[in-house]
Amino acid sequence: MNRELIVVTTHGTSSFDIGEDERVLDALARNHVPWTAVATYLRDPSGAYSLFPCLSETGSAIPPDRQVYAFFQRNIDPFLHTNNTLQVSPPANNEEAVAEYIYANGAAKGGPNILKRLSSNECKLAVRDAVAQTLRDTLSPGDKLVVGVSGGGDSNALLYALSQFDEFPIDIHPVIIEGPGEWNSGVPRARELAQAYNLPLTVVSEEESKAILGASAGGLGITDRFAREFPDDDFEFLGTLIIRRVLTSVAKSLDAKFIATGLNFEDLLGEMFAIMATERRLLPLPARPIGDVTLVYPLWMTPKKIIDGCFPKYSFSNYADRYPGYAEGRNAYYSMAYWMASAFPGLPEKMLRWAAKEGSAGETVFPVDEVLGYETLEPVNWALRERFLRMLRTTA
Repeated sequence: MNRELIVVTTHGTSSFDIGEDERVLDALARNHVPWTAVATYLRDPSGAYSLFPCLSETGSAIPPDRQVYAFFQRNIDPFLHTNNTLQVSPPANNEEAVAEYIYANGAAKGGPNILKRLSSNECKLAVRDAVAQTLRDTLSPGDKLVVGVSGGGDSNALLYALSQFDEFPIDIHPVIIEGPGEWNSGVPRARELAQAYNLPLTVVSEEESKAILGASAGGLGITDRFAREFPDDDFEFLGTLIIRRVLTSVAKSLDAKFIATGLNFEDLLGEMFAIMATERRLLPLPARPIGDVTLVYPLWMTPKKIIDGCFPKYSFSNYADRYPGYAEGRNAYYSMAYWMASAFPGLPEKMLRWAAKEGSAGETVFPVDEVLGYETLEPVNWALRERFLRMLRTTA
């Protein structure tokens, strides 16, 4: 027999069921009520209330003649931002939907949010326009842009959008790096993409990237070295460094001043949360000067769902190649980004634009580690540097 959970706010009272084996904590979450915002009480048949801390209790632990009351602690409406009702907008021209995204309804205060179903063409147009805006804001005619690609959905969408830009000439040089299995599996797709867009693809071997990173040649691959020395961290932490260092090296060989990667809206929103949580300074967006090059994020305001909708076949292939990640911080910041975008449509975009403005105010200097020779976010402590150097020198 289910029990009753009654949520009381200044905007009204709502009643929900708690299952026999369901915790009060889960019943609150299922009904979009944050557990941090309520005080829970039991109400007896006489109408008297008694405090009842019960987040871990299941419905079966609640006496059958009692009701759980959750009193909201603020005078706000916790249900104002739920997506219980949505205004559905179909794809244009009756095209097949390949993606969907929920947008805030700016025209009607308190009205239902808009669930926009998107065709592949609509996704391509959205990505094309977003990338064009970033290029307008950061590049000039004749600039060379070295672009890191993986052969997945992000790469295809980014190269497509770059190929569509015709407001002024830019010289595009895609680069893919070999090494981890996931990266290697993307090489054939990257070749296919580069050929389709008539772009010269540079393939950097793992041995070349080792040399650029300052690692010993031969022996264990860089992935295995990292896993041995940093078993509790995700390879992405090293992968992003490898990508930046390799792209910078290729840019130097081409006398290019700009490099670009496919980091998207959720990537950079997660980065923003990580920076704030660790009390570091906000970083410039969408263009970030690092040493002799400027790192550009053309997809910085484009959600992953829309990017993947451009070329679903490539995105699906990329999903199958991924390996699990376990780093708690990275998991938390990505989860925060996805949950906030899901629960509060439109708000995370405002937050990231604010972070970009604050991070771009004034000059940002990345210190160069005197031993590693890399630009870093902040000075590297001795113990971490020694572990990193040991990883680079390991061959067996």
